[in-house]
Amino acid sequence: MMAFLLLLIVIRLLFSYQEYQGFITKPFYYTYAHVTLAYEKTKKNKRYQVLKLKSDEGLHFYTTTHLKKDFNQYRLRVQIFPNDSIGFTDYLGTFYIKSKIKKQVRLDSTGKDRLLAKVASAHSDPHLQSFYKAIFFCYFYRP
Repeated sequence: MMAFLLLLIVIRLLFSYQEYQGFITKPFYYTYAHVTLAYEKTKKNKRYQVLKLKSDEGLHFYTTTHLKKDFNQYRLRVQIFPNDSIGFTDYLGTFYIKSKIKKQVRLDSTGKDRLLAKVASAHSDPHLQSFYKAIFFCYFYRP
């Protein structure tokens, strides 16, 4: 039984490795992705945003943009540029990749989004807003 499970894992890894090889050999891909995390960074007095994206194909990756926009409620059409610096283990997890945002589609707000906005509008202090969102909705903001 254990040998069978090990065989299944090895076969799955071989298929994943073939997908990885095809991924890094092409110069670019187009994909749609949802923003799961966005925060601002500064390096050498230049500001940019770091975006963590989940593509429709199931890839999780980080990328950067110099656009000054809140991408948290957007679905993005992204051109990504894979290269050899992405290792196989990175491909299986989360990795950084250079990209260009080609299109931005605003997602419809959900009932939860409207409730979060109401809670935030009831409190003027940002810490209290964050506290009550976390208490009632398990909503955590990580800059």
